[in-house]
Amino acid sequence: MKLWITALSVLFCTLATARTDYYRSPYGMAGCGLGSLLMNDNTKVDQTLAVTINSSASQIFNISSTESSSNCQVDDAMGMARLESKVYLEINFAHIVKDAAQGGGAYLRAFGEILGCNELAKSHLSRLSRLSFDAIFDHSTPDTVWQLLNKEMISDQTMIGHCSRLS
Repeated sequence: MKLWITALSVLFCTLATARTDYYRSPYGMAGCGLGSLLMNDNTKVDQTLAVTINSSASQIFNISSTESSSNCQVDDAMGMARLESKVYLEINFAHIVKDAAQGGGAYLRAFGEILGCNELAKSHLSRLSRLSFDAIFDHSTPDTVWQLLNKEMISDQTMIGHCSRLS
């Protein structure tokens, strides 16, 4: 429960400070779901409310698949995961680098949450980030780090098999 609260808090802060020019979809940066149907404007306040509604709705109704429901587009799901992970990494870059150097932390775990990783994969991501720190995180730009980290995760059987939104 603490992890969900932490992840939701981090996501809230991320959305509150996010650059809105990253996302040009009809349902905004909060993604598809019930929130996208209720909140039409792509403002920070509406997107924060939309992500809160989406999170609450998925908890209450246990919606495990967004296919053909609540304004979600199947062919866009993986693209959305890529975008969310890139934006999150850019906004929280310094914290993620620190977590990776230490072999884990709240920001790195939340990054795993965005990618739909289970507990095994989130723990593995912490180890993988620490072991590959020099090769991945020794670069100055978040975009380069994201590309290298994504490449490393896709080539890792534990990550690819236990993260539902990894592409």
